[in-house]
Amino acid sequence: MRPGSVRIFARLLFLATASCLPAAFPPHVAHAAPPSRVQLERRTVRAIPVKVITVNLNSPEVRVAAALARRGPGSAESFRAMMARTTPAAAITGTFFATDSLLPIGDIVVGGRLAHFGGRGAALCLSTNPVTGGTTARVRPNAGLWRHTDWSSYDAVLAGGMWLVRRGGIFLHPRAQGFRDPSLFRPNPRVAVGLTRHNKLLLVATGKRVTLGRWAKVLKSLGAVDALNLDGGSSTGMFYQGYPVIRPGRHMTNMLLVYSRRAAYERVRHALRPRVASP
Repeated sequence: MRPGSVRIFARLLFLATASCLPAAFPPHVAHAAPPSRVQLERRTVRAIPVKVITVNLNSPEVRVAAALARRGPGSAESFRAMMARTTPAAAITGTFFATDSLLPIGDIVVGGRLAHFGGRGAALCLSTNPVTGGTTARVRPNAGLWRHTDWSSYDAVLAGGMWLVRRGGIFLHPRAQGFRDPSLFRPNPRVAVGLTRHNKLLLVATGKRVTLGRWAKVLKSLGAVDALNLDGGSSTGMFYQGYPVIRPGRHMTNMLLVYSRRAAYERVRHALRPRVASP
């Protein structure tokens, strides 16, 4: 058979064989990877360099927890020691604390139980969705210093934050929330948490000195419909997949932790509760 005839025969054989095969799935379906549960990005938003950890709260594997220093309220623990003890997939600095007493200013719930009462600031509240197994998150105000807020319906609560974004709009009223320290309003390295419309949790930090107003615009630009400013300055810290993304300049009193696998959370949940809890 001549070379040209061979090529024609091979082409006809290929077409006949292909017509008998089932239709292939589109490439974006056949090769789609499952959405990442916890992902770090380095971005520049409104001329501010930020590190953003996006947590998919829709995944039944993901767990988010608050944690205090190993000896409980009124103590501090090195960033390295806290990460080694709690082994999260990601973590970020938690709420503000008094530098003299080392007591956090907001309520902290660990494993469904109140571990510390602070009484100030708005709170990130998280609970397990009984239907989907994912996490339901919301930001809500605190009852205040003179009466305890009922947190019994939540697995984890981290209170003491200043509202930055509320219901999709910039919301900056820190003095009305009990924040009057002038140093908080000056440009500082910042930490924040945000919630998106698609049930994603954003952990955001920058080492650049930023005002609260500009920081609120950054969170809104990232897609947060609710966002809280957390402890920054020399406390600014972020951790991801075994490595410090931003290393804080002081010991930590509390942090917000993320686990990408439920089994990993279950193994260490006993270590998240402080030895001595507040009444």
